[in-house]
Amino acid sequence: MDEQKRITLALVLSALILGGYYLLFAKPIQEQARKQAQIEMAAQKEQQAAITEAIKPKPREELIHQGARINIDTPSMKGSFLTTGSRFDDLTMKKYKKTIEPDSPGVTLLTPEGAEKAAYVLDNWTGVDGGTGADTPWTLVSGTTLTPDTPVVLEYTADNYTVRRTVSVDDRYLITLADKVTNTSDKEISLVRKGTARQHDLPDELTGFFIIQEGPIAVVDDKLVDMKYTKLAKKRRLTTEGKAGWVGLTDRYWLTAAIAPQGPQMTADFRFRNLNGHDVYEAAYKLEPTTLSPGVSIESVGYIYAGAKARDMLAKYMDEKGISRLDLAIDYGLLGILTKPMSWGLTKLGKMTGNFGVAILLMTLILKIILFPLNNKSYSSMAKMKLVQPKIKKLQKR
Repeated sequence: MDEQKRITLALVLSALILGGYYLLFAKPIQEQARKQAQIEMAAQKEQQAAITEAIKPKPREELIHQGARINIDTPSMKGSFLTTGSRFDDLTMKKYKKTIEPDSPGVTLLTPEGAEKAAYVLDNWTGVDGGTGADTPWTLVSGTTLTPDTPVVLEYTADNYTVRRTVSVDDRYLITLADKVTNTSDKEISLVRKGTARQHDLPDELTGFFIIQEGPIAVVDDKLVDMKYTKLAKKRRLTTEGKAGWVGLTDRYWLTAAIAPQGPQMTADFRFRNLNGHDVYEAAYKLEPTTLSPGVSIESVGYIYAGAKARDMLAKYMDEKGISRLDLAIDYGLLGILTKPMSWGLTKLGKMTGNFGVAILLMTLILKIILFPLNNKSYSSMAKMKLVQPKIKKLQKR
């Protein structure tokens, strides 16, 4: 009975210690991080107002009906993309709502440039000394609406080369850009494929919590490279070179990424700048130049990801598409060796039971069973110590 009381007391004390740690240390740190993020956001707004008067943003609903657009409709998302610059800038999630209310609208992930909090991803070809290709005038060859069953074909014709692009999408969040590039000149030419994810001004609902990655992210040489929005605003630029992977922007739940053709060398570039009075955060990739002889064609496949950071889905794309370490988009923190398997277990149990409350109880029970040998040994040692305590007291009295 005394043993049971000691165990109960130990559990109560552990809970008090954890609660005290959260109240005295973790919570103040979290609050300080949020306050610091708010201060930095306010300072940036004051700075950009002093430099130039920002162009007044236009309504999103107005911008998504401008320009040559192709509608997107899948079981997971809806919207459109602009053919100019092959720019994906209008996507709303179908399966994720802004609030828990039944009539809540879906989460808007991408928004056209010119609107408030614009965010978009683009992918293009340029010459070696070309820009981002954001104004590349792609023309529609075939297709009217991009769905999992109906791809769309675009074409861009330059002075000395053409690119025919087949755009397809699956039933989740991956868009495939399969290109055939042909040298139409009588000389060798060098071309570069580039992809960019951009965010105008800081996105809404940033946590500012130090343990959560919110900002540009990339995988180069199968290794993670990331930086907070606030740190990029101070440092202005970060460049990394290595084997091609992907670049993107991420927050607590979402990822928008330009995924390069896997394998070749690429340069990943994080950049902060002021454009028309607004802060622009950018994660871009640039492949090493490809040289084509006259009349030669090559094929190149890249991707755009825009959606939730669901572990199983990211792992599936890694296996099926060969995308390098897409799972690193999920930040498990410094204790990833513990949090990753626990997250996996909770997800599996949640799907099995249909209730995450039950999943937590089952996970606790499983951990108790796993740790039972250690706990049992500890209890055994305590019991032996209890038996020898009277003898120790007698020795102490002598």
